Amino acid sequence: MDIAALEYHGTTSVFCEIDKNPYSWIYQPSRFHDSHRIICTGNFAESNNADGKMTATIEFTDEISKEDILSNLTKIPLRPVYLDHIYNKYTYPIQNSRTRNMIQNLKDVLEPFGLYFTGRFADWEYYNMDVAIAAAMDTYKKITDKCLKSGGSPQ
Repeated sequence: MDIAALEYHGTTSVFCEIDKNPYSWIYQPSRFHDSHRIICTGNFAESNNADGKMTATIEFTDEISKEDILSNLTKIPLRPVYLDHIYNKYTYPIQNSRTRNMIQNLKDVLEPFGLYFTGRFADWEYYNMDVAIAAAMDTYKKITDKCLKSGGSPQ
């Protein structure tokens, strides 16, 4: 099981001030933009905004320099103003024809030792939050059912 062979890509998240708008997020499927999504965090809660300024996180696939970020912001709607950015190396798992089998084999080897795992990177699946929570609940049920069958306590 070659875990090091698992592929992924990262995201550069850019925190910005933007014009007021009614959106939660805006996808940008265009070759004109290097960014792929604007998350209008300021619309999630008023407390996300300081001094009445609307905030957003603009995402770029993989690592991008500050110079390139600033250049790209001039092409993005809602007039984003750069505040800060961070690069997260591990944000999206990439699958190939062997990934699911390799992850399942790893789970099969570790489960007898009481090691269970689930989530986007544990399952190497692109989970949205609702799916990640459901997977965690399924794993919890599996563990508690196994404990109860063996006469143990699920705690």
